[in-house]
Amino acid sequence: MSFNFDRRTFLKGAGAVGAASLLAACGEKSNNTGNGAAASGAAAPNSTGATPPEGVHLL
Repeated sequence: MSFNFDRRTFLKGAGAVGAASLLAACGEKSNNTGNGAAASGAAAPNSTGATPPEGVHLL
């Protein structure tokens, strides 16, 4: 089976791939649910109750 790719077919395919990647990038949702408190230096609450392992020092 032989495929005949000409310039027009290539540009159609490249346009379709570009449009799909653009839509995929625009559809991503951010996992950043913070309100900027951590960036301002305020400590974030520990909602899980987990403690760090022995020897790990968090600043």
